[in-house]
Parts: sequence; structure tokens; C-alpha cells
Amino acid sequence: VFKTPWVQRLSASILKVQTRTVSTCDLCDKFEDQLSYATSIFRDFGGSASFEGKIETVQCLEDNSFVKDILQNEAGQNRVLVVDGGGSFNRALVGDQIALSAVKNGWR
Repeated sequence: VFKTPWVQRLSASILKVQTRTVSTCDLCDKFEDQLSYATSIFRDFGGSASFEGKIETVQCLEDNSFVKDILQNEAGQNRVLVVDGGGSFNRALVGDQIALSAVKNGWR
């Protein structure tokens, strides 16, 4: 058992995430047909215990120019940006300045 996001589907495009202590196997048993999950490579830097919003994904292998462009030039409207760096640890894709622009533009 470890702390993992509990995901509740609110509509086709909106997810609500609240942190609870739940085992992965319990989630898989309950939502077998509906659940997909990532391995535990994610770390919390935002300090939010819960968040919700429409998910947008950007794929960028070792180049954060797409991330910068989206977060600085698009109104977030409470969307959540998932940054897919292709598993590479060679480059930082989001730093403090990019994160600040995301908050200022309404991203979660």
C-alpha cells in the first residue's frame, strides 16, 4: 500500500484527483476496464493535495520549447498539462520560470 492518486471520472474530458492511501491492486480490481496508470516516476513539486481539470499532453524529447509556448501563450482555463519527455532525464523540461508562467495563465 502506498499513497497514490485516486481518480474519479467526472466526464469524458475532466478528471478529479484526490490523494488517499489506496493500494494499486484495489484500484485495478475496482476499475479494471477503465483504468490506465503510469509507473511511479512522478513527483509532487506543486504542493497540491488535489486538483482537477481537462488534461492536455505535450510530447517533447529533450526540448521544452513546446512546453514554454503552450504555458506562456495559451490560457490554461484550469487545464492540466502533462509533459511527456519520452522518459529522458537528460534535460529539465519545466523550471521555476515556466511554472510561474503556467500559474499566471491559469494552468493547474
